[in-house]
Amino acid sequence: MNRVLLIALTLVACTWAFAADSCARGPVHVTYDFAAPLTGWTDVREARFPQLGQWIPAKGGITNFIPEGADEKAVVAMKDGLGMTSSIIDGLQVRNITAIAQLAFEAKGAPAILLRAQVEGNITGEMLSLVLYEKGINLWRFDGEKWHKATAAKFAVEPDVYHRVKVTLSGPAARIWVDGKRVADSEDIGLDAVGAVGLWAGEGPCYFKSLRLRYAR
Repeated sequence: MNRVLLIALTLVACTWAFAADSCARGPVHVTYDFAAPLTGWTDVREARFPQLGQWIPAKGGITNFIPEGADEKAVVAMKDGLGMTSSIIDGLQVRNITAIAQLAFEAKGAPAILLRAQVEGNITGEMLSLVLYEKGINLWRFDGEKWHKATAAKFAVEPDVYHRVKVTLSGPAARIWVDGKRVADSEDIGLDAVGAVGLWAGEGPCYFKSLRLRYAR
């Protein structure tokens, strides 16, 4: 075979192999459109709560179950875990990620996206929690014992309406958007580890319509 042709075929073969390998290693895009019960998720809880919560369908998505007639103050305080519900995606452990969720709430509800969560059995330990609530958004870091605010932004958030919440984590840095507007940044969120991704609901009715994720393989 002509040596030039052989070199050319080798280069083409290498290019194809590189392209295939690049595709295999490219970012993963996953979308969850929520319905209850969740499939492929595991219910979790913080150690301070005595029991797992429950998701039920509502408003085109899911919401945390709160017993009818429950005392509002007890719900806000999550007394004995009242109204608290949380779940993580089975088998997913990531560090750098972009997550986009459709979240809504009523009253004092505080829907959250869990990121980099350390989980043993059904108990969550260190983690990040991006919380939407009536006065804005907070990114909290839990060190296993106490909560610390990594970054936050205050602005009025309309209740009972789905809002598009986006967060990008890259190493120690976080970027946060709400309804297309960049609202908060942090260069050191305090937890730079591989961990689980999930949802958290408490302090009142919380609603989750969808969750989109993009992360490296």
